[in-house]
Amino acid sequence: MRPFVVAVVRPRSVDFLLTNATFLKKISHSSQQLRFDNVKGSFNGTDIITEFEGTPNVPEHFDDLFALHSAFTWEENLERLVEATNEIVARNNRFQPSDVELSFIRGAPARFSDAVLSEEYAAAERDLIGRMEAAKPDILAAALIDNVNIRGNAIEQLITGDGNAHDLATWCCLWAEGRK
Repeated sequence: MRPFVVAVVRPRSVDFLLTNATFLKKISHSSQQLRFDNVKGSFNGTDIITEFEGTPNVPEHFDDLFALHSAFTWEENLERLVEATNEIVARNNRFQPSDVELSFIRGAPARFSDAVLSEEYAAAERDLIGRMEAAKPDILAAALIDNVNIRGNAIEQLITGDGNAHDLATWCCLWAEGRK
């Protein structure tokens, strides 16, 4: 058994938190299938306990905290996490669309079809294909990078010629700039 430390990057600081199972409140709500025979899921930074039995979860207390963690078995922690995860309930009400919203939702396929058949879409597609063709040798070289995040960022930078924004707005802005 080894200490598991997570670096939580905040806008003005980086916090290091001991994150072994003892120091998790629960597993993410998206992991509702967590069971003793189905151990999988993820946790969010807010799921990490920042104080355990009065001891702050900070590097200067990691030795003491890890000793406390070592007193628990994996099964004890798993039982607690399964129970806490299964007790998660939604905070908001289920989406109940109005008639206007339903009409808008139902009209989405037609709007999509119109968009895909538009000249603007065709121009954006030609632009993307041209960018990819121009960067093809470099994209193929970047495809050999093992780290998926670094590889994806490198390919995005090759295509956009800019930093990584990871959103549709990047393409919309580049496309709009190219049309001026």
